[in-house]
Amino acid sequence: MATGFAGDFNRPTRAIMGLLGKLAAAPPAKAIAPIVGLVDQPPASPVSAFKGRKEITRPVDPADARKLHESTARLLAELGIPSSA
Repeated sequence: MATGFAGDFNRPTRAIMGLLGKLAAAPPAKAIAPIVGLVDQPPASPVSAFKGRKEITRPVDPADARKLHESTARLLAELGIPSSA
């Protein structure tokens, strides 16, 4: 499987992006593994963040969480997708 964004880039930019992709990117099958693990065994906390398989901690501001929830619900409603709350 090949994935990527072809876009309209000049030659130097394409070269740099190709090099960065080889150095930093993971093949889709490898990149999805941590996500599959989290779907199979979700974290106990209601809000969590991960980098790969490692959980990272971030303070959660309840007001920010509420704004995110409200914005997401509004966007889903605009798209005609029912929200769970």
